[in-house]
Amino acid sequence: MKRCATKGQRGFTLVELVVTLAILGILIGVAVPRYLGALRNALIPEAEKALSELKTQAWAYYQQYGTWSGITSVNFTSAIGFVAPGGACWSYDLAADGTATGIQFRASGNPPGAPPKCGPLGAPGDSTVTLQLSNDGAAVRAQSLP
Repeated sequence: MKRCATKGQRGFTLVELVVTLAILGILIGVAVPRYLGALRNALIPEAEKALSELKTQAWAYYQQYGTWSGITSVNFTSAIGFVAPGGACWSYDLAADGTATGIQFRASGNPPGAPPKCGPLGAPGDSTVTLQLSNDGAAVRAQSLP
């Protein structure tokens, strides 16, 4: 028994399907980078909050000892009592050992073992946020993001 298509039955043509897929591809190509950028920007406050805590603890150390020279990259967490947040997308260290006149802290994005949500920060070391304190009360923050 031979079946014939009736006049009322009609499917999509190949051209219509290709055009639809092309439009979807363009929309996805625009949306995904914007989403990843927004996700990366949402992770920055995590580093800023921890650096703010480091700033408070470093100033307390400076008020007690009158210098930052006792804070080194080896002992900076124990010297000022800083505990990094667990499961974070950032690792924290000193960009340079403390001196009598200043100290600089660094948050580096996407440390080894970071959760998958940290991917938009790029490879380890691609994203950094630094905070520099000086004994005259100035605080300068800078960031480098991919």
